[in-house]
Amino acid sequence: MRNISFIVTLTMFFVSAVGYAGDKEIIEYRQSLMKSLGKDAKALAPIMRGKTTYDGAIVSKHLNSIANIANKAQLAFAAAVPSKAQGEASPEIWNNWEDFKSRFAALEVEAQKVADLSNSRTKAEIVPQMGKLFVCKSCHDLYRIE
Repeated sequence: MRNISFIVTLTMFFVSAVGYAGDKEIIEYRQSLMKSLGKDAKALAPIMRGKTTYDGAIVSKHLNSIANIANKAQLAFAAAVPSKAQGEASPEIWNNWEDFKSRFAALEVEAQKVADLSNSRTKAEIVPQMGKLFVCKSCHDLYRIE
């Protein structure tokens, strides 16, 4: 009987440890996605502000990356694994899942649309469209622990 109890206890410990490692990896993956999204947005900022020459290929590259990240984020956040640290994912994400997911879906579609146009349009036509994409604060206010 002791052996069975030991095996059950050991199994429960192992399963909970694996679950924790999985949660940690999910959180790290999400953080990686958000950091990459921030880097792409930061790379586009000088172009939007007129500090750098407009290059449609560069704009397209970063906007395609943003669209790709937005697609991945919809999947990465699907598992309800909230974080507890400041600057992390709030449980409100899963309480309002459809709203949260729709924001990333819209970002994906719009970033791809602007990326597709960026090589054939002028800076004056593209920059206002890019500005509509970067509404990060609206999500952070609702879905990020501050």
